[in-house]
Amino acid sequence: MEGPIRYFMLPLLLLMWGGFYWLWSHGLLSTPLIIGIAATHLICLMIFYQFIYVFTFGYALIMVLLPLFYAAAYSPNLPASVFLAVPILYGLRLGLFIWRRDQSDSYAAHAQRSRQATNTVPRPLVIIIWLFVSALMFFITFNAWVVASSDRVNATIWLAVLVMLTGLGIEAIADRQKQDLKRINKDAFCHIGLYRKIRHPNYLGEIIFHMGFYWGMVASSEQFYPLILGGFGTGWMLAIMCSEAFALDRKQQARYQDIEEFEAYRNRTGLLLPRLF
Repeated sequence: MEGPIRYFMLPLLLLMWGGFYWLWSHGLLSTPLIIGIAATHLICLMIFYQFIYVFTFGYALIMVLLPLFYAAAYSPNLPASVFLAVPILYGLRLGLFIWRRDQSDSYAAHAQRSRQATNTVPRPLVIIIWLFVSALMFFITFNAWVVASSDRVNATIWLAVLVMLTGLGIEAIADRQKQDLKRINKDAFCHIGLYRKIRHPNYLGEIIFHMGFYWGMVASSEQFYPLILGGFGTGWMLAIMCSEAFALDRKQQARYQDIEEFEAYRNRTGLLLPRLF
C-alpha cells in the first residue's frame, strides 16, 4: 500500500465501524452477516503468521467462501446464483495464480522480501491493519450478500455478470502473459499481448470486475444504504488498484529508464487504457 491512499486507512476503518453500528442499530445485522463478519476476521488472522498472505490468499479465500455461504443461506434465484458464482471463480483463479507465482523463480526475491517484512512491521500496526482489512473484506463481499438476500434480482443482473466476467478475463489473460514472459526472462518488462497497448491491464481487469460486482448489487437493491456500505469496499479497491498501477509504473520507469525500447513502449501505451493518439 503506497502513496497518499494509506492515509485514508484509519478514516475508512472508522466509517466501516460506523457501518457495522448502523446495520446493528437498524436491526439489519442478520445471522448470515454476523457469520460473515466473524469469518473475515478469523481468516484475516493469517496476517500474524505471514503479513502479505492476508492480501493474497486471505483475499482469495474470502472471495470464495462468503459468496458461497450467502448463496447457501438464501437459496437465490438463477440470475443471482450465476452472479455469486463469478466472485467464487475469481477467488479460485486468484488463489491458484498466487500459489503458482510464489513458486516461480522470477518472483522469488519479492516473496523473500515479503516474508522478511512480517518481522519488521510493529505489532500494534499489524493489529490495526488486521482490523482494517477484516472489515474491508466484509464490505467487499457485502455486494454478494445484497444480491443473495434480495427478492429484486432479475434479468438485468446479467449485464453485471458480463462486466465481471470481462474484468476477470482481462486480469487472467494479463497475469498469464506476464508470467509466461517472466519465465523466459525474469528481468524483461512485459510488452506482449494485452501489454502492447496498456502497461497494466491486470489492474484494469480487477477494476472492471469490481465495477461489475458493485453494479450487480445496485441492480438488486431497493434501498439506499447498500450503495453506501457496498461502496466502502468497492471504492477502496478501485482506489488501491489505481494507486498500485501508478506506483508500479514509477518503479518500472526507474528500473528500465535507460532502455530505449522501454521509453518507446511508454510513449505508445497508456497506463490503464490504450492511448488514443
